[in-house]
Amino acid sequence: SQCLEEPQEELNITDLDEILTHLKKGHYPSSNWKELGLKLGLYDNTLSTIESNYSKVEDRLRECLAKWLQRADGVDAKGGATWTTLINALEQCDSGKPTAEPISE
Repeated sequence: SQCLEEPQEELNITDLDEILTHLKKGHYPSSNWKELGLKLGLYDNTLSTIESNYSKVEDRLRECLAKWLQRADGVDAKGGATWTTLINALEQCDSGKPTAEPISE
């Protein structure tokens, strides 16, 4: 997986499926998408828009990660869209710690 080889490499929208696969393997709860979005640098109004546009938490998580990959809002200030940034954000969320470990190994 590229996350082991290039943890600092900029990710983009083509990496969305791989990221979702890692989160699923790590049993990340989709219902915590909003907390993760904030940690990744997305603004609350962006997350509220996602919430009103999508009813399923899985879709909200996907759209949240897509916005992150598009480097919306304050994403660059939080380190940009990289595996390292994602792992750090997961580690800051209580529910994300078990998910972060397998990705970073």
